[in-house]
Amino acid sequence: RMADERDADGNLTRRVDRDASGKPDLLLTNHDVDVGRFLGLPPEIEEAARIDGAGHWQVFTRIVLPMSKPAIATLVVFAFMAAWNSFLWPLVVINSEQLMTLPLGLSQLHGRFATEWNLVMAGSTISVIPIVALYLFTQRYVIQGVALSGLKG
Repeated sequence: RMADERDADGNLTRRVDRDASGKPDLLLTNHDVDVGRFLGLPPEIEEAARIDGAGHWQVFTRIVLPMSKPAIATLVVFAFMAAWNSFLWPLVVINSEQLMTLPLGLSQLHGRFATEWNLVMAGSTISVIPIVALYLFTQRYVIQGVALSGLKG
């Protein structure tokens, strides 16, 4: 059974899962992860959905996820860029030239005394194409996510 804990002014501070005796349920059988508050969504929206009879899953899929698309899209683009441009970890763990990532392959084009810049530039252009394609696909959400990240409720 969910119980609301309120401060002295009556403001909702947190929800606690309590068993039949009223003690907090330490087993967390009812996983009430409040993702909306983590993303900065107003708690009143989730409370209104619960009053309307929505369950945890419905609140998450029909309210929290659609409202958090900008944040998720921004996270996806930045995480993909970090993984795609990873240099140090693949350098440490990869021994074979056939398994090298694009940044490692591009670094192999730099010679000790000469560098073939035409190959480096062609490889750099090709390595940017997936990142640009992903950004173009999620551009609207990324711009919203970056613009809203500086606003304070």
